[in-house]
Amino acid sequence: MTIRRLEILAPPIAWKRARRKGDRYYDEQVNDKAVYAYIARAALKRFIPVEGAVKLTLTFHMAMPKSWSQKKKDAMEGKFCVAKPDLDNYIKFILDAFNEVIWLDDKQVVSITASKVYSSQPKTEVEYDEVPPG
Repeated sequence: MTIRRLEILAPPIAWKRARRKGDRYYDEQVNDKAVYAYIARAALKRFIPVEGAVKLTLTFHMAMPKSWSQKKKDAMEGKFCVAKPDLDNYIKFILDAFNEVIWLDDKQVVSITASKVYSSQPKTEVEYDEVPPG
């Protein structure tokens, strides 16, 4: 198959646990997920979600602290980011946001490679490919 690439030119968003108000639970990230889904649909145009297994590569470009000097920012560009939130929370957000957009359900994702790096331009890079059966 063909590897498809998608860039979300906005700071990466980490998944948050559903909140509880009284006896009801709600997802406070519904709007954020809808924005990511809209961006993906616009970029992919007329794309039908993948029905088979999916191999996924994610790169989260994280903003550098404003307190850092320009020299330190230049030195840290592209280096791994060990700051919170955890990498798995960024992954979970992407998996949820792209349900019924890139894939039908995130259970189809069978392989994930992900990294968090410092960048002067915060964004999320998504690469995915349908894995051949067998």
